[in-house]
Amino acid sequence: MKLGLSENEINQILENNGIAKGDMVSAENLRKAISKAIEENNKKIREDIRQVINEDTKKGLRKKGIVPPL
Repeated sequence: MKLGLSENEINQILENNGIAKGDMVSAENLRKAISKAIEENNKKIREDIRQVINEDTKKGLRKKGIVPPL
């Protein structure tokens, strides 16, 4: 399976999940660690998108003369 991750990224994911470089890892544990990292990254991306949308909405309302609460 091709993950599209560099060796350093995979090592960082494993380290963040308490797995030292060179440790034997089952395919299931590796899958869980990578899935967890992907989900955390997706949460961060969704939050960033929400923040940009909120800022754009406030700017749009200000242009129309409506001042949203801060």
